[in-house]
Amino acid sequence: VEFRRILNLEAGAEIVLVPSGAELRLIPTAQAVKSAQALVRRHVRKGRSLAKELRAERRLEADRE
Repeated sequence: VEFRRILNLEAGAEIVLVPSGAELRLIPTAQAVKSAQALVRRHVRKGRSLAKELRAERRLEADRE
């Protein structure tokens, strides 16, 4: 209950457990998603849509079947 208050989480809110050395970090799911998006943005040029590329690849593979 204390960690929910510290993280500003309501009962039932989803969290991600992240191993960090000998510790486990509790991260709210929304924060984990934002961190992942920021990581991807650093490695993908502006204007590129990975989602569109994935859909196009899947369409090509489906056409081959």
